[in-house]
Amino acid sequence: MNLIWILNAITNLIIVLIIAKIVFNSLRINNNKISEFFSILGLFYLSSFIICMLYAFKAVQEGFIENLIFGTSFITIITPLIIFGIYSITRKKINLYFMILYALIIFLTLKEAGSLIILIHLISYSVLLLLLINLLKNSFFIKTAFYGIFYSFSSILLIFLIIVRNILGYWFLPNIFLIIAYYNLLPIAYEDFSKLEKKEKKTSFSLLLLKYSAFITALLFFSFLSNIALHEIGHAVIAKIYRCEAESVIYSKGLTPYTEITCPNKDKPVFIILGGLFFTIIFSVALMLFGTELIVYLGYIMLGISFLIANSDLGVLGIPKSILITTNIFASFVILIGMFRISRLYIESSGEGSKEEDKKIVKNKKV
Repeated sequence: MNLIWILNAITNLIIVLIIAKIVFNSLRINNNKISEFFSILGLFYLSSFIICMLYAFKAVQEGFIENLIFGTSFITIITPLIIFGIYSITRKKINLYFMILYALIIFLTLKEAGSLIILIHLISYSVLLLLLINLLKNSFFIKTAFYGIFYSFSSILLIFLIIVRNILGYWFLPNIFLIIAYYNLLPIAYEDFSKLEKKEKKTSFSLLLLKYSAFITALLFFSFLSNIALHEIGHAVIAKIYRCEAESVIYSKGLTPYTEITCPNKDKPVFIILGGLFFTIIFSVALMLFGTELIVYLGYIMLGISFLIANSDLGVLGIPKSILITTNIFASFVILIGMFRISRLYIESSGEGSKEEDKKIVKNKKV
């Protein structure tokens, strides 16, 4: 009997029982929308509980991929379910954008490789993290979102430990945060979101700092991950144009992501080497030209990261080290500008930045 998988099973069972209570409360007051959503959600945690028990008593043999899929309670399916559920309950368009973003990133990273499963899990938790950070603005979801952020972040950390240290099975640790998150959702069956009034609430500095730190960390991680995917796709696309064989490898133990290219004449044209940089620059410039204010500044960050991750490619072309160092300084400067601008927008949208402006307006009226 495996104690770790017993603990995983117990945490999943507790989640199932909490969800069952929510469903029961919803059925009792005929809140069909809530009951249907949580019933579907509960099935995945119930399935995960059963599979964890099978692993615990060694009825089936666990492997790396199985551990990732079942240990995370089918997070790649649960993430879009949660996004859709929150959108259907709150009717906030921002939540729909998370669904579009999730679908777009998954589409861009599709490829035939074992690391695809790892990548999709990391993307799932990253998008879930962004969604939960956004939910901190909602007074009803604030506690759930707070513990959900810890759940998402600890799960990402655990995936990296699985990759680097081969530490398998310890999913009950992030599940503790998930239990608390779902427990805070027990009153959801009785909440009428259509009649909730917007109330300005003073945000404490510590909470604002926590929200901001989680937001910036998730944003940078997400930007870096997206840039890597676009960079390798760029190499592969240009290689195909030159009729070369190309295979992108996002994860390989001990190595950074790379694209393996084999050309008929064994020489790689300059455009293939620069293909990754070209693709990421085009994408970044498109964000800056056609995006809203927030997306424009995200384009700054993407542009800076584009040059940083293309450093090795530029080195292959024989570009002097002094120029590479200058390029890296320029890239870091552009990233800092983007972060500063986004930080300013974030603080203003949280209400902290607008309070001083309101005071000035009142003073001017008095004068």
